[in-house]
Amino acid sequence: CPLAKVMSKLSFLGHLTLLRAKTVIISHGSGDISNYFRPFCRTIIFQLWHGSAIKAIASFDKSVKQEMLQRHKSREAKIVNKFIANSNMDALVMSSMFGVDCRKMLVCGLPRNEWARISSRKKTEELIKLKELLKHKKNILYAPTFRDEDELTLFPFDDFVLDELKGILKANDANMLIRLHPSSKLMTQYKDRDDFIFVNDDLVEDISDIADCINVVITDYSGIFIDFLDLNCDFIFLPYDIEKYSKERGFAYSYSGITPGAKVLTADDFLSELNALLKGKNKYTEHKKVISDLFEKNNTESDSTNKVVSEIKRMINICELSDS
Repeated sequence: CPLAKVMSKLSFLGHLTLLRAKTVIISHGSGDISNYFRPFCRTIIFQLWHGSAIKAIASFDKSVKQEMLQRHKSREAKIVNKFIANSNMDALVMSSMFGVDCRKMLVCGLPRNEWARISSRKKTEELIKLKELLKHKKNILYAPTFRDEDELTLFPFDDFVLDELKGILKANDANMLIRLHPSSKLMTQYKDRDDFIFVNDDLVEDISDIADCINVVITDYSGIFIDFLDLNCDFIFLPYDIEKYSKERGFAYSYSGITPGAKVLTADDFLSELNALLKGKNKYTEHKKVISDLFEKNNTESDSTNKVVSEIKRMINICELSDS
């Protein structure tokens, strides 16, 4: 972007810019800026977040210690002036989890899912080559959620046979794409394999860059499938450790209710469901529509970027009027 100037948040110029900024935009928490940053009362903190969650976060997360929750409530929840959400339901849940006053929630959809704007975004040479590779095939995205303690298990079935999966991929002319969390130890374990295409953030900075190429999304407890609800995608869920995960972390919604796809626990069921979806047979079309409507996917994201910009301008004008 020719109008953007990039600088380190830890540099002197970075600190000076933060102190002078009328608006600060974050997507995770105050650590996006600096753990030591204390905004002026007139500074607008705008939280875009980075997706819709189905797993428990912040005050809903059973694994978070009380002292961390208190720190969050005394700092994170107070400094945010606006927090965006997909829908009224999403706004209520996110407000409750983060302890943010519901009046600070802005239902406008997520700019990261504004597909028309994303398609015109400048792409790296590597990304262009990847999209060229994907566009003539069916593509499956496997994007499991990151585990805080236990390491993730890919294809978590005792009876899983890799050659059987490869046979289904070949028969359906399909690619298996895997996206892991940057901290996952599986990054080194699988890095030399050519059975799959790894689309981690060193190649695909944001998964929305290849969303239009994806036919099937596989996950466990990640809310990534919500980003694909308004695209022509089908879903498979692998809740192989749901009892443990529910007890130690928890969910923001009823898991079976919020996930519009088969919940598979054996390799046979997984391969059968994947083969069916690749052949266009989906039993969860109505369920997917219900969840899409709950998140208002067809209503909120057509112009979400402009809605965010308009709200920032409105809040800046209010601040300037109050200072005059």
